[in-house]
Amino acid sequence: MMNLRTVLLIPVVACVVLASSSASGAAGLRTPADPGPVASGRTSQPLSTLPSIGDTVFHPITPCRIVDSRKGDGGHGIFTSVTQRAITVTGAMGFAPQGGKSGGCGIPAHAKAITASVTTTQSANNGYLIGFPTGTARPLANFGTYLKATGMTVGANLSLSDSPAGLTIYNFGGPTHLIIDVTGFYTQSDSVLIDVVGNLYYGGTTVLSASRPSTGNYQVQFNHSMVGCAVVATLWSTASTYLVFIDYLGGGSVGGAVNVHVRDLAGAAQNSPFMLQATC
Repeated sequence: MMNLRTVLLIPVVACVVLASSSASGAAGLRTPADPGPVASGRTSQPLSTLPSIGDTVFHPITPCRIVDSRKGDGGHGIFTSVTQRAITVTGAMGFAPQGGKSGGCGIPAHAKAITASVTTTQSANNGYLIGFPTGTARPLANFGTYLKATGMTVGANLSLSDSPAGLTIYNFGGPTHLIIDVTGFYTQSDSVLIDVVGNLYYGGTTVLSASRPSTGNYQVQFNHSMVGCAVVATLWSTASTYLVFIDYLGGGSVGGAVNVHVRDLAGAAQNSPFMLQATC
């Protein structure tokens, strides 16, 4: 089970200590014995001090409606029996047709799951609901059963796939109308260790690449925008007088990049491995 912790979203800013991310398809410890020296005569920290990767972070929000089938257009109306429907959860488009808040609820594309209050109403017969990530096999377990006429309201944790319509709801019974109010969402916090030459040495799942374009200057490319993420960097050294700074290159469809700059006290660029941690 992944650890859950709550954080406050803050903008990415330059700072002395830093953290963030992981690499696409590269989870776990790499084979080299050491990520490289900080400088001649300096020693790196033991690998046993590496933080865990992939912690889940919960972000509560004011309840926000993404679905109200009573107001849905076209195929977004009442849920008939044996209906399976993809629900838009992230982004800013597609909410009004399914009866949700126009412009969405501010849930980012990299959200892994949501917490929600799910209500059925005007139910013609008894039934149950199953929720699962779009594109995956439907599980057998349901998250709520409802009764004819009286319906139900239940809290649910619902996992998402990596698409705007990342949640699928399956209804058996009814027909019934469905209302979904999101109360929070989960994202993944990642840690990566970048070695002295700019390679990803250890990490999770959200970093596409890492490099060292020039002496003392590193770049870490994420698979999502870094807007609203808290990023911290720490030099991988037990005794170092170097300073580390970060800046942000932006986001977009490809993702966001974080620049990391290592300098000595005289301001000269120096190469050093470092730990980057990001909470988004």
